[in-house]
Amino acid sequence: MMLAHEVSATLDLQDSSLGDVFRAHILTETEAETEAELLRWLERAATFRGHDFGPADYAAPAK
Repeated sequence: MMLAHEVSATLDLQDSSLGDVFRAHILTETEAETEAELLRWLERAATFRGHDFGPADYAAPAK
């Protein structure tokens, strides 16, 4: 998802119509929707940044 947003922003720098077409066909979002979704994703990531899933569960290899 992050890569698609980066590609979209890069295409906008080259030609805004390229970014628009990319968003319409790949992300199926407008520029405003893309920005809002990216912001929600980043806020979610920041919220759970310190989450601890506990110790890793390691299994012995099968013999």
